[in-house]
Amino acid sequence: MPVDLEQRASYERRDSILHGCDARIKIALLFVYLVTTALLPIGAWVVYLLMGGILLIAAVLSELPASFLLKRALLLEVPILLVLLPQIFLKSGSYVEISPWQGFAFSLSFTRLERVVSLLVRSWLSLQFAVIITAATRFEDLLIGLRACGLPHLLTAILGLMWRYLFVLVSEVQRLQQARQARSSVLAGPNWRLGGSLPWRAQVTGGMAGALMLRSLDRSQRIYQAMQARGYDGEIRAEAVASALTPAQRLQIVAILLAGVGMLMLANLMAAQ
Repeated sequence: MPVDLEQRASYERRDSILHGCDARIKIALLFVYLVTTALLPIGAWVVYLLMGGILLIAAVLSELPASFLLKRALLLEVPILLVLLPQIFLKSGSYVEISPWQGFAFSLSFTRLERVVSLLVRSWLSLQFAVIITAATRFEDLLIGLRACGLPHLLTAILGLMWRYLFVLVSEVQRLQQARQARSSVLAGPNWRLGGSLPWRAQVTGGMAGALMLRSLDRSQRIYQAMQARGYDGEIRAEAVASALTPAQRLQIVAILLAGVGMLMLANLMAAQ
């Protein structure tokens, strides 16, 4: 993978404790954290704080910059915010009517507000933890770990090819941009305007998108032919093979599972009171 493309990948090189953990332990940790967070009841704020504490510990162990982690998680959180935010204006449960000026009024539901805030907190915790784990684990190690955990080889091959071909698409886009810049010129003078009208720009963008699709299809056929010529039989074989888990690693996975069950029991116990 070229250096500039590797810098765009999710993995961040560090010599931290989390980076050195076995990929299967990180996969188990991520799975238990996501499932536990998804099953937490609405309004379990104390347990949310505990899950946030686990998130903070993972962030410290990863030695990744806080700005890097927050930027990625907030970018993924925006679509969820846009979907959930309108729900607080529904007339459901306990709500009040607000009329800032005559002829305009809207409702604010406190019941929906608690639900929306809870869902936003849970989604942010899940996304932030997923960002930490993926940034601390090479994608190749994730595939090896998933295959060792019993994921079918067909799904592993699809994920691996999808990830690798993503950078092929990026390289094709870079070539198109380079060709466009090579064929463009800037005319000097105050009376010259760069580019054309909006329909003209849309036509150029559509042409580039069509060219990208055709070039991608042609490139994918050539890649597949090269794979077949090298003996590809439907399964991607990595150089490294996952070794057997040690007793300490098995104990860590069991502790992670028990911690997730304990968090769920604590949250449901507090919600029942």
